[in-house]
Amino acid sequence: MKRNLVRMKKCILTLALAVSLLLTGLGTSLQVFASETKAPIVQNVKTNTEIQQDGVTPNGIRGYLVKLAAEAVAFAIRHGGSVVGELVKFLDGPAAKAFKKHSGTIADKIDDLANIPDVTAEIIKTRLYQFLKGPMDINAGTAMQIADAIKWAINFFLF
Repeated sequence: MKRNLVRMKKCILTLALAVSLLLTGLGTSLQVFASETKAPIVQNVKTNTEIQQDGVTPNGIRGYLVKLAAEAVAFAIRHGGSVVGELVKFLDGPAAKAFKKHSGTIADKIDDLANIPDVTAEIIKTRLYQFLKGPMDINAGTAMQIADAIKWAINFFLF
């Protein structure tokens, strides 16, 4: 038993030594390689957001699905339906009143935000909140409730 314990400690020590030597050598090799590379560093790379001939987009499927969900929410806001009823459940009295009053403008803004490349529900929520609080002059608490409800609705369509 004691003999196995000593043997195990030797194996662990040998393994630790081998790993540390490997990592040290790898780090040095990477530094040498990096210093020899003369390739220019590219910053600010822009991608084409249009669908290419083979149907693949550089923006990814997730952004495209969020765009579709956002457009569906905007359509539902304009034309009523069960999604709007679910949205209003999350809002208190003043927020529901502001949502009803500005529903067309909110739907238009959601459509605009849906066209952002690689858009996420969180981006739509943040930008919608800023829009409601700024140009629409809705108080911050009400604007946040509406933005949260819109984010919930987009995620509802996605999941």
